[in-house]
Amino acid sequence: MAIVPVGPQEGPPRALLRLSVTGAARLRSEGAVVAELRRTAAAQDLDRILPVRWSEGWHGGWWWCLDSWLEGVDAATALAVDPRLRAPVLRSGAAAAAMLHRATAVPIQVGDAELHDWVDQHVELLQSVRLPVPRAADRLAALQVRLRRGLAGREVRVGWAHGDLWRGNLRVDPATGAVTGLIDWDCAAPRQLPAHDLLHLVLYGLAVDRGVDLGTVIVEVLRTHRWPSEVEAAIAPQRAAWGDVEDEDLLLLYWLRHVGLIAAQQRDYMDHSRLVWRWRNIAQVLLAL
Repeated sequence: MAIVPVGPQEGPPRALLRLSVTGAARLRSEGAVVAELRRTAAAQDLDRILPVRWSEGWHGGWWWCLDSWLEGVDAATALAVDPRLRAPVLRSGAAAAAMLHRATAVPIQVGDAELHDWVDQHVELLQSVRLPVPRAADRLAALQVRLRRGLAGREVRVGWAHGDLWRGNLRVDPATGAVTGLIDWDCAAPRQLPAHDLLHLVLYGLAVDRGVDLGTVIVEVLRTHRWPSEVEAAIAPQRAAWGDVEDEDLLLLYWLRHVGLIAAQQRDYMDHSRLVWRWRNIAQVLLAL
């Protein structure tokens, strides 16, 4: 992937040019998602934090896209300069996620279509890859039964999820930590619970801060049966969206989607690097159940 800010020689960038040989499908999907969100949430305030896909196409074997420039800096950079922005960034990021879900939310009763999308397809994918844990298939099957039982028939509100809402995908005002834009929408999907974005924002951030894998943080929550305080603050305003779904089921649902997406993206990685990641982020969680 090549990323090039575009603008006048004197002055700030006006657009972002990205080019990729292998990531064409993801870039095209991202453009379609943002366009759909702009149509769906036309009457909301959401459009101010979304990029605009101005143009895209093939050139010399590269897929390129030109998007509007979103002001600010990525939140990871802002926090590296001023760690005091941590709390404002979390609050503003959670508020942006809530805005996305409010703009696209619909009430549903969880049925077979949702159970397949949220649970079955990710379990099936993980069962098809090599996992360094005894009886991996049995453990995944037990998790599948648990989540289907815990979710079937529940009254919830679903909407679009960004799917990879971490600091690197938040554009923020470096002075205040306020979110000015959300980028990298290739993992986004409709008809998801808002908890996915909220949990990823906080739990992945905790993992980055401590220099550990996300799986380590997930295991700690499972063993203590208690959310970190930052998670509780982020999810409290949205709890009504998932009704009486148990907290641990919610955590495992988020984890399952995350590791399923990453495992699918890893097909071209070296086997050793895949096994290390799977041990730290999948196997340890399965062993903790």
